[in-house]
Amino acid sequence: MRRLTTACAVMGALAFVAAACGSSNTPSGGGAAAPKVYNSIGQGEGALKLIAWNGYTEDGSNDPNYDWVHPFENQTGCKVSVKYADTSDEMVTLMRQGGGSVYDGVSASGNATNKLIAGGNVAAIDPALFPEFTNVISPLQPATGTNNSHYVVNGYVYGVPYMYGPNFLMYNTNLVKPAPKSWDITFEPTLNGKANPYAGKLTAYNDPIFIADAAVYLKTHNPSLGITNPYELTSDQLDAAVSLLQAQKPLLAKYWALYTDEIDGFNNKSIVAGTAWPINLTYTKDSAPAAAVIPSEGVTGWADTWMISANAPHPNCMLEWMKYTMEPKVQAEVGVWYGAAGSNTKSCDLIAKSLGKGGAQLVNSVEYSFCGNVDFLNSLYLWRTPQAACGDDRGNTCMDYSVWSQKWTEITGASEGRRLSLATASAPGLVDVVSDEADRPAGTRTRVSAFLFRHPRLRLGGLLGAPGLWFLVVYLGALVVMYATAFWHLDAFTGLVVKQFSLSNFKRIVDVPVYRNVILRTAGIAAAVALTDIVLGFPVAYYAARLAPARRRTAVLIAIVLPLWANYLVRIFAWKLILSPGGLLEWLFAKAGMHVTIGSSLVAVWIVFCYLWLPYVILPIYAALERVPGSLLEASSDLGARGWRTFRKVVFPLIVPGIVAGSIFAFSLTLGDYIVVQLVGKSAFIGNVIYDSVGIANDIPFAAAFALVPLAIMSIYLFVAWRLGAFEAL
Repeated sequence: MRRLTTACAVMGALAFVAAACGSSNTPSGGGAAAPKVYNSIGQGEGALKLIAWNGYTEDGSNDPNYDWVHPFENQTGCKVSVKYADTSDEMVTLMRQGGGSVYDGVSASGNATNKLIAGGNVAAIDPALFPEFTNVISPLQPATGTNNSHYVVNGYVYGVPYMYGPNFLMYNTNLVKPAPKSWDITFEPTLNGKANPYAGKLTAYNDPIFIADAAVYLKTHNPSLGITNPYELTSDQLDAAVSLLQAQKPLLAKYWALYTDEIDGFNNKSIVAGTAWPINLTYTKDSAPAAAVIPSEGVTGWADTWMISANAPHPNCMLEWMKYTMEPKVQAEVGVWYGAAGSNTKSCDLIAKSLGKGGAQLVNSVEYSFCGNVDFLNSLYLWRTPQAACGDDRGNTCMDYSVWSQKWTEITGASEGRRLSLATASAPGLVDVVSDEADRPAGTRTRVSAFLFRHPRLRLGGLLGAPGLWFLVVYLGALVVMYATAFWHLDAFTGLVVKQFSLSNFKRIVDVPVYRNVILRTAGIAAAVALTDIVLGFPVAYYAARLAPARRRTAVLIAIVLPLWANYLVRIFAWKLILSPGGLLEWLFAKAGMHVTIGSSLVAVWIVFCYLWLPYVILPIYAALERVPGSLLEASSDLGARGWRTFRKVVFPLIVPGIVAGSIFAFSLTLGDYIVVQLVGKSAFIGNVIYDSVGIANDIPFAAAFALVPLAIMSIYLFVAWRLGAFEAL
């Protein structure tokens, strides 16, 4: 115990030192220092690396009729590569990789542009380099625009306008009747005094900025709140929007971040209405009856800007791309493909012409964002980063983006899942090494062997040196860095990490009820899974170890490990199909005359976890049972003990380490998993909060602090297991 205390003290000291040494004066304002300004375009570097929304950089691979990338490459000699992002926070994270030297530019929306500008991640440009600025729609004009604060700051112009559009209400025209005129069908549990008929078949955008959509709705339906701007919310106003979104959650089939998720939902009719982008409508209409409307309360929207990194590796190619994307022909192609309006007003006629008959009417409709309509653009509440400064006489009483991100985590609990990756390695040249060793003179080998025999510590050092170094640097080093990062925090405006000691992340975990609930929920399900797998696994292990003949034992053991040969995701998706509404389980219950739907409940998550980790529990118990000497059982019988007493007094105490060892696997794997919850359930687990903090919220310090929670839980669990002798059975 003394060693454990000493280790904790050392870790704490290291964290404090790391936090102190890493302190920095991260800017928290709106970019007071003069930015880097590009005022000339030189010779292209031959390459260009972009971050973009899907549909913004088509190269003909999706449809050969839509390709504006290859003409640019042929024109400039700059080879384009693109990384697509699903959220603005993901774009900010990508742009900051390698100190901003990985990517050249980004097609950023307003809730990303302000962060990038304040963080000094993007450079300003001289508008004189881009002749098409004269044709940009008036609200977005850099000098005289009324809706340009997302890219014009302190007189500096950070990029060139690209496309703009609304976040409108899309609905299934066959299933949603009459056509909606209000957002109430997505927010209200009752409509006209009756239960909302679309409950469970609605969707919403998975991003903290969606809180603004709720604020727009409340601005009309609860005027007493005094909301004037959906991005300038005081604590009470934000709480009202959060309450509305929490009440909305049961009405939703799912949140979407990847636009194809909503399209798929409309195609399979699991979604009938929800917030959408123009590209969602454009491609939903190909296979499902869909339309869009601007509800009476109004809508949020976005005006995207191509911005150049302050440390762009290929700045001239990026400037050429920015110049190219302002051309009306290019924006017209994007407009037809994506469904958005081009910032260059000359693109509108070209869009209408490309659409053919009826194009003039379409381009002046919600489907193409009323292209060129100044009043419509001014009516949009364009995305921007919430700040503490309200922008009026309320001063700094508004809630900044960090609070919005925290509230969004409380609302959604978990987000839809994304990616896994695997790496493999080989060991070439092994035969040559062995061959060289064999060819070495016997005398040398003997002398080396004798020397190492006389110096056991040196021999041990040579054996364990490399793996020990790896353990110290990679494993423990990573833990120390994580531990130190947990005591840092994000700047509320720039989103940059402030490397100064702070307990704010831990205070947030303790003070916010949703995080306490997540911890209790995760630990509770982990314990339930471990207990269930012990109950299910013990009879199988006992049969294999004590009762089954040799051949049958082999068959049983193969059957136990056989599921592990299948891909982890395949097994999860198989259970998702079984448990989903209309799936096999529901069908079986229906045949028995019962209506039972497990769906995405915690019960479904518990079932899948139990299935996944059951082999890991059975095998240690099997190993423990196999080691119980038969002579002890015979002695117990000779002394008059019956079967149950023999099990309770002889067998069970001997196999407790094996049971605890199996429970370690089930408990720890459940505690850290987030894929199952994303694919099967809806409630948040610890892993989901960490994942969302890294991905959606881009809050690495909070993710590190929250990652210490399962570390602490498992430390206690492993200490108890060690005291019970479980490590001997691993």
